[in-house]
Amino acid sequence: MAGIEDKAVYLSKMRKTFVDKAWFMKMTPDDVTAIVDFGCADGSFMEYLREDFPEYKYIGIENDGKFAQESRLKGLDVHESIEKLLESRSLEGETVLLVLNSVLHEVYSYSDPEKFWMSVGELAPKYIAVRDMHCTDYATFGSAAKSELAGAFMTAGMQKQWRDFEAVWGKADDGHTATHLLLKYFYTENWEREVREDYLPFTFKDLHKALRKTGYDLKFQEFYGLPWLKAKWAKDLQLDRRAELRAFVERVLTHMKLFLEIGR
Repeated sequence: MAGIEDKAVYLSKMRKTFVDKAWFMKMTPDDVTAIVDFGCADGSFMEYLREDFPEYKYIGIENDGKFAQESRLKGLDVHESIEKLLESRSLEGETVLLVLNSVLHEVYSYSDPEKFWMSVGELAPKYIAVRDMHCTDYATFGSAAKSELAGAFMTAGMQKQWRDFEAVWGKADDGHTATHLLLKYFYTENWEREVREDYLPFTFKDLHKALRKTGYDLKFQEFYGLPWLKAKWAKDLQLDRRAELRAFVERVLTHMKLFLEIGR
């Protein structure tokens, strides 16, 4: 699997999502004292949170050595795995909220989900906040929308993205596959990595089963479409000229938010 070729661009795009990724702060219970950001990259999101919420202890987990070092240079407490964090005893006496922003699709794509959830169980945070891609409500995708999608990519000069995607994932002739393509076609700087990464590797049913098995109860859930993403599609694909594709894009839900609490 290819690595991240252009980390500067990767980080820049990641930072644009911080407002949405911080959604859980409005429902963080009063007993939380520490926030653990799993997959914290260079620590920018923790810095973003700390500016407005300095009362929490922030700890990161990042397995990319360069990113982890950048975080530490900022004075952040960052560990390379849950196991390393547990060894440090940095969370003794803390009530923990574990943040999983755009993490689970990578776990399910590149590693062993069962092992991951076992590690989460060992960490035993009281709360977990999840934000990730999850494709739902795509029943409006028909043959006309498929034809318009292909035409939009050809007109926009994105033949390479179309060919590369279909070589990996098959023809974009159903709503799920089409949404998968729409979620990634613009990550051209790290395209060789992004085109092969499965953005939608699990169903909500499978995820909920894993969470219940780990001992967490679902307290909040939301499935939604990102406004900036839909605006980008409208511009890139000239949806004002493509009624069937526009109807599909306006309805499709691409992301989910979950807030969980460990069972009593």
